[in-house]
Amino acid sequence: MRYNLINGLSPGTVVCIHGLSSSANVFRDFLSVKDFPYSRIAIELPGHSIDTENNNESAYILSSQIEKLSAFFNQIDDDILLVGNSYGG
Repeated sequence: MRYNLINGLSPGTVVCIHGLSSSANVFRDFLSVKDFPYSRIAIELPGHSIDTENNNESAYILSSQIEKLSAFFNQIDDDILLVGNSYGG
């Protein structure tokens, strides 16, 4: 799964998920905020925007996305605040 990561200095990670027919770019202003203490991740959902590896019909199946997101979240060794936009919320 592709994502943009900005490391913070304080414990805690904000994970952003975009909506259908969108991309992680909707969070670019948030990622560019200076002096934000927490790490920030903007996930590129499978089959969206720059993700050409998973650009097939199965990438849009909700259960497939849930499985991939769950595996991704389990790799984060930090408290997570989840932020969504559209169906990402």
